[in-house]
Amino acid sequence: MEQSTAASGATVRRRVALLGALCVALGLCASVRLVQLEGVCAAAIACALLGLGAAGLSLSLHRVLARSLAPLQAGVSAMKDGDLSRRLELKGGDEFAVIADSLDAMNANMSALVADIRSEATFVSQASESLASGTTELAQRTERQAASLEQTSASVQDLSGSVRQNALDARAVEQLASRVHQMAESGGSRMREAVATMHAIRSSSQRVHDIIGVIDGIAFQTNILALNAAVEAARAGANGRGFAVVAAEVRTLALRSGGAAQEIKSLIAASGEQVESGASRIDEVGALLADVVSGIGQVAGNVRAITAAAELQSNGLSQMSEAIRGLDDITQENARMVEQTSSASAGLGERAHRLARTVSTFRLRQGTADEAYALVQKAVALYRRRGHACLPEITDAANGFADRDMYVFAWDRSLVYHAFAGKPHNLRKRASEILGTDATQLARDVWSVAASGGGWVDYDFLNPTTGQVAPKTSFVFPVSADLVLGCGIYKTVQRH
Repeated sequence: MEQSTAASGATVRRRVALLGALCVALGLCASVRLVQLEGVCAAAIACALLGLGAAGLSLSLHRVLARSLAPLQAGVSAMKDGDLSRRLELKGGDEFAVIADSLDAMNANMSALVADIRSEATFVSQASESLASGTTELAQRTERQAASLEQTSASVQDLSGSVRQNALDARAVEQLASRVHQMAESGGSRMREAVATMHAIRSSSQRVHDIIGVIDGIAFQTNILALNAAVEAARAGANGRGFAVVAAEVRTLALRSGGAAQEIKSLIAASGEQVESGASRIDEVGALLADVVSGIGQVAGNVRAITAAAELQSNGLSQMSEAIRGLDDITQENARMVEQTSSASAGLGERAHRLARTVSTFRLRQGTADEAYALVQKAVALYRRRGHACLPEITDAANGFADRDMYVFAWDRSLVYHAFAGKPHNLRKRASEILGTDATQLARDVWSVAASGGGWVDYDFLNPTTGQVAPKTSFVFPVSADLVLGCGIYKTVQRH
């Protein structure tokens, strides 16, 4: 641009000089011609004077052009050197003044564009740093979660193996209980058969007792008959002696039969009592054995239920183990993705830093986000050294806390100014009085950001110069429970 402007100026100067020279040459030629033809006359003198006037006009025009092009060339040279803060102003309404106004407008637009680039690069850099920090913490938590899942998976696998073994043991116990139940049922059947046999023996003993009673009666009757026969033999005298002997023998046999029957009866009675006692005990044993068989059946049923529950638990733990292994794989993949995100965030931050460094060589008309952030950090460092007593120093413009359209300020929770760099007349005023807009939402946003350690807050600002509401953003940082330090910049691009 500087070369094209200088070349245009040089071309105009050359053309003007050439025009003057031609006018002088024409005047001289006309003078010489008239002198040759008619001698010295008034026309020759007029032509000479015309040539000299043209030459003077050419020199005057050259000086005017030089005065007009010099500021333009200086402005373009400053733009070439990266100084976009210089204004191009030419008095008047000629073409050069119009060109100067156009160049100044282009310079202002370029300054705003570079300011936006620097600010957005700063925003991206800070956001990428926060993102990188967050992803680093997320990666650490993901790694811890993966380690916990791995331990949980191992524990679940061990528990699944134990439950599976318990299920196998329960199955074996169920089979054993089933066999014991079958044996108990078989023993119960045999016991019932023994009880039936004892009852049959008791019945037979009762019948034998009855038969012995009959034999005892027969022996008693035989004894009575033998006594009667002896009495009759005694009456018969000698003729009845043989019959008496027979009767005596019969009576002896009857007595012996009666005695034997009594002994047998006593034995049968004792045996019956023993059989009765044995039968009662066998009945009791049979009842107990029936209870045992029923209990063993219940135990077998419970063991069967335990076996089924253990198998269900084993299957559930196996599925849980599979799910945990899948979750562990997902967590490992998430950890790798988080590492990639962290690396990408770091790369994005580095690119944003390089972009900011690339455009930081421009001297701009307005402040940028990195400069506002640096001013706030400078003020925060002073506040940490001096405390609340540093606020007047921040307000004093001589201390370097105001630069172009950037001013460090201090707000309380009601957004009352306790410091305002370079503008002490704004102290003790509320933000709404200066911003020209409703500051209710701004107060909530400021202290919400302050609660998280500081950051950028967007709001609208009524520009006192233009009278228009312009978007603005400020970096605020909490220095106490009720005070924040901040610095804002204008934006030409609305940030979402």
